[in-house]
Amino acid sequence: MATRPQRPIIRTEFITTIPPPMRLTSTAMAIMARRAAGRSKLLGLLAGLCLSCQPSPETIIFLDAATVRIQTREGITYAGGKPISGVLFEKDSQGDTTFRVSFLDGKEDGVARFFYPGNRLREERFFVNGWKEGVHRGWYENGRRRFEYHFQNDLFDGSYQEWFPNGKPFRNMHYEKGQESGVQQIWYSSGKIKTNYLIKDDRRYGLLGTKNCRNVADSVFRK
Repeated sequence: MATRPQRPIIRTEFITTIPPPMRLTSTAMAIMARRAAGRSKLLGLLAGLCLSCQPSPETIIFLDAATVRIQTREGITYAGGKPISGVLFEKDSQGDTTFRVSFLDGKEDGVARFFYPGNRLREERFFVNGWKEGVHRGWYENGRRRFEYHFQNDLFDGSYQEWFPNGKPFRNMHYEKGQESGVQQIWYSSGKIKTNYLIKDDRRYGLLGTKNCRNVADSVFRK
């Protein structure tokens, strides 16, 4: 019986050929040096552009109302004959700030804050180009809330709330573009309701709180 020839054993291996180190010619070295110098210049230019894009520090001018002549004409406030652009402030005899109001071109623009003695916040209001905007808040000297109004384009828009010094609600009104809209409520300081009515589709429903305590239903509300 003939003997079957044995197959040769083949081993699978990963062979990595490592080329000999490449020697750079003088020309190649010069090219690489120029490229490196170009990259350095590019990085420097980008860094300069980034720095130039950073906003420069804004200079804010503070004006002491006690040292300049303040005048308001036709809605423009002047200091020393020029429209105010900066922060107008005033201090009392104790050195505490009584108010601090931001102006731009003679019109209130930004935040306006008013203080009780001891720098305790009394009112905080916001303006855009002389118009009331956003949420305006006020506090009693005891720290309790006094009012919170919402404005848009210098008109009441949203909730309108006021409180008595004892913390009880005084008014809870609602406005839309300067006109009453929705539920309107007023209380006595005792907490008893005085006025409670609803404005809907130019009609007023509910208790008006007049002297004879007349209850009006489905009356036409004339603006």
